[in-house]
Amino acid sequence: MAVRLSLRASQIIWAPEELLVGSVNTCMMLTFLTLAQAKGLTPVRYESEAEGLLENVEGKYRITEVMVRPRVSLKDNAEFERAREIMETVEAQCFISNSIKSKVSLTAEFVVASSPK
Repeated sequence: MAVRLSLRASQIIWAPEELLVGSVNTCMMLTFLTLAQAKGLTPVRYESEAEGLLENVEGKYRITEVMVRPRVSLKDNAEFERAREIMETVEAQCFISNSIKSKVSLTAEFVVASSPK
């Protein structure tokens, strides 16, 4: 996701489109975790990937879609339904996704966390 300049190989420059997609991804995560905490749900782990679709629309480049794919690990199957219900409200409550024109899609996966050996 980062671009290295040949002038200073140690310096990382983030492209604006990466920051936009990353902002949507982070906002979705923080929104889910905040809502989950309010409902008494504490996920074991939260991982997420996000992609943005950059297109030329009427001669102008823009991010037309952001796809967010979180993978949430839970303690047991009994938490799945509550986690799904919370995740269904995330997109509507994420202020970043509410602030952009791009289509935002959220496809979550829920799994039971493996127990440490």
